[in-house]
Amino acid sequence: MNQDTKNYETRRLAFFEELGILGTPQEKTFDDLAWLAAKLTGFPTAVMTLMGEDTGWFKARVGLEVDRLERKATLCNHVVTSGQPLLVENTLENDLTRDNPFVQDHYKIRSYAGFPIRFGDVPLGTICVIDSKPRSFDPNALRALRIIRDQIEAHFQLIHRRHRDTESA
Repeated sequence: MNQDTKNYETRRLAFFEELGILGTPQEKTFDDLAWLAAKLTGFPTAVMTLMGEDTGWFKARVGLEVDRLERKATLCNHVVTSGQPLLVENTLENDLTRDNPFVQDHYKIRSYAGFPIRFGDVPLGTICVIDSKPRSFDPNALRALRIIRDQIEAHFQLIHRRHRDTESA
């Protein structure tokens, strides 16, 4: 890991410390937004992932039973490390995703759309939708996913403000 990457990761993890949300139980607000992501996009699975140092924590999820996965194996990790959305209509035809264990093994992910969730300018996680069959992406569905991402980021700001106000009281 080079020094820039190390500094970036240190900053990302410090934001989690500040927000106090990494590895915490699911919350209705985020659960509702994940449900909306699945319904508005028509995908069977929607996940809000927060990327810790080694673990992708699913703060909210629809259509997925597990609450965390190893970070380096998740497709969401590509979104967080690049800071850019990842839209893959067919994971088997994409060089970045083809060999991923969740594409090849148990989950058989075939399509994925993920947008970074930021606190300030730092991606902390993703809101993503997943399907076990290849799919094209409807522009309105992608817009809905971006709007949901914006709402999650706004909620992070409220959490941060609440923590700051509590500490100064």
